[in-house]
Amino acid sequence: KEGETIKLVADEYNEAVTIDVPNVTILGPNAGLSGLDGTRGAEAVIKAVITITKNAGGIVIDGLSFTGAAKIVYKDAATFDGFVFQNNKVYDTNKATVAWDESRYALPGFIQFTNSSSSGQVHNIEILNNSFVNVSEINVLANRVNNLSVDGNLFKDFDLDAIRTEGGYCYGILSFTNNVFEQTVAESASTGIFLYSIAGGSSAQPTTVVIKNNEFIKLGMNNGSVFTGAICAYRFQENITSILIEENVFDHCYDYIY
Repeated sequence: KEGETIKLVADEYNEAVTIDVPNVTILGPNAGLSGLDGTRGAEAVIKAVITITKNAGGIVIDGLSFTGAAKIVYKDAATFDGFVFQNNKVYDTNKATVAWDESRYALPGFIQFTNSSSSGQVHNIEILNNSFVNVSEINVLANRVNNLSVDGNLFKDFDLDAIRTEGGYCYGILSFTNNVFEQTVAESASTGIFLYSIAGGSSAQPTTVVIKNNEFIKLGMNNGSVFTGAICAYRFQENITSILIEENVFDHCYDYIY
């Protein structure tokens, strides 16, 4: 029911689940412990798709593990507000079956906030203190997003992009801080952060992109694509946008900023 907390014990969960009421919190046995914390105990492991509908919002997922066919998917043509994904481990998910594409609405993701048409928006998304390892598809995909915070995560050995905003009208505060984007093998992933079509919401509401205190290691491919490397941006829109990139480490990336 609306406002309830669901606690999962350590086990494997193979059910496909739909969340269609707001303000639901799902806690695993490692809630409150970073996905990088070596003291985590036995895990509640999700192996199927969680679908979130336009009737939800204010969703918190904390302290779980995800693998195999697991995904979190929103794709209604409506406005969604409030999603926190924190202290989780995501690893060894199914291999991507769609090649990298610069077009919007073309690629799926593990966390996938897309709109089924050009209407609707996604507001106030937080991705905090998680570990994403060998997650083949886009790790975090947010279409038409207003306010996105990605802080304290590890993105390692992905195939496409770790983070991708797209769809147009991506605005507000887009903050990427204290993360590690790392490939074990050079030239095996497209982009750490791919910003597609960002713009101020209005002249009175500029967009601010902050990329600060991250590590970008061995990203990008010499594959003939112009959008490959640590940070890429594409298609700026009508209104004021400021981009701050400081105090990051760029280590052996094919492109650093495109």
